[in-house]
Amino acid sequence: MADGRGFDEAWARRTGLRRPALIADAAGLGLAVPSGSFGVRDVARIVGERTPVQVMRSQDQSSVENWSLADWARYWHAPVREDTLNVISLEFSRTPLAAHVRSPALVRRLDWIDNCFPDAYRARGEYPQTQYYCLMSTGGCYTDFHVDFGGTAVWYHVFRGSKVFYAAHLAAYERWICDADQDSTWFPDVAAAGGPCACARVEVRAGETFFIPSGWIHAVHTPADSLVFGGNFLPGLCTADLQLAVHDIEART
Repeated sequence: MADGRGFDEAWARRTGLRRPALIADAAGLGLAVPSGSFGVRDVARIVGERTPVQVMRSQDQSSVENWSLADWARYWHAPVREDTLNVISLEFSRTPLAAHVRSPALVRRLDWIDNCFPDAYRARGEYPQTQYYCLMSTGGCYTDFHVDFGGTAVWYHVFRGSKVFYAAHLAAYERWICDADQDSTWFPDVAAAGGPCACARVEVRAGETFFIPSGWIHAVHTPADSLVFGGNFLPGLCTADLQLAVHDIEART
């Protein structure tokens, strides 16, 4: 899409929310993000430097324990980095950073958390906190193939840097995730019986927004240091079959 004006309810009805969308220009999208000078130090300052953060080592997808946002900001701005690290799970909907970011208008109109969750629970903070994530990835990071939890759809705005997505088929993903040799095999090499499997490749550049439908399996490569805002949401009954299919896979694996 050239801009966000095409990412609307008419598009949702035409596609059934089963087709990804790459929006080149945020105009008309209803998206709000900070000013262009915003960076990792600002994330740490606004969310809180002592806030614990889950850090992932790209090489083996393992966790790095006991990091705060202050630790992360120091690592990010160090002249030499000793490892390639990734932060992909900093949810900030109940932090001051939430005042600086707003999801696309279509997402807010469809999201079951916004439309269906009881106000009394929301007031107490007793609701799924999955709507707003800040992702901070150093160049060279890779996140292995996965499907987003619960069959949620994803909106994903690259504020700075770029991302490359690779997508493949849901049934093949279940076979791979259940394979005893999963840790030593790469999903595209085993996804199709008898040979390698082609993956759709989507590059998302700074200023672009990507919509990933429910049930899409994807890996993510980060060519250069990147700062991303995004979120997960359940978009309604039109994709309930995909949401339930992902739930079944999660239960079996």
